[in-house]
Amino acid sequence: MQFHEVLTSEAEVEAILGKPNQHVLAKEIDHLDDLCLAFIARSPFVLVASYDVAGHLDVSPKGDPPGFVRVLDTQTLAIPERPGNRRADTFRNVLQTPRVGLIFLVPGKGETLRVNGTARIVRDMWLRVQMAVDDRIPELALVVTIEDSLHALHQVHGQIEDVATGYVEREWGALVNRLGNRSCRRRSSDCRGTSPRR
Repeated sequence: MQFHEVLTSEAEVEAILGKPNQHVLAKEIDHLDDLCLAFIARSPFVLVASYDVAGHLDVSPKGDPPGFVRVLDTQTLAIPERPGNRRADTFRNVLQTPRVGLIFLVPGKGETLRVNGTARIVRDMWLRVQMAVDDRIPELALVVTIEDSLHALHQVHGQIEDVATGYVEREWGALVNRLGNRSCRRRSSDCRGTSPRR
């Protein structure tokens, strides 16, 4: 298919969309702050993006009860592997190129949490037993070390709805008010990071 107006430079993109302001740039931090931890604890769904040495991309959905992704410290996450189709695309990619991207979703929220880092495939029992569901221990865990970019809450247009969760906006607003290191403008659902880089 042929197009006549194709952008080929960052300057062209910025001329149309503009440049991000300092508040937007401040969202990029290199660790998990309190609001990020709270978001992960409430998330029942994460997308894991990976690629192999040939550049072939894969995005794998992972879901379980809210908080199924284990936070080991402010720079380390663990994602359990549940029985599936056994393609193991993410694992195969990580063995070749360990860089991964994660997007966490919370039903009823108009934001996502985006995390980039380096992944390892581990089988340590002490970790796997922590992520058991209904006494079923995962065979593997994907451990992600956050590296050069963690983008705090990133607005999306429209909300991910799930009536069964009963998750309502006022609960999140109350949580944000309890956490002292973030401010949130309700009119745009734009949460801005203020934590210093570590």
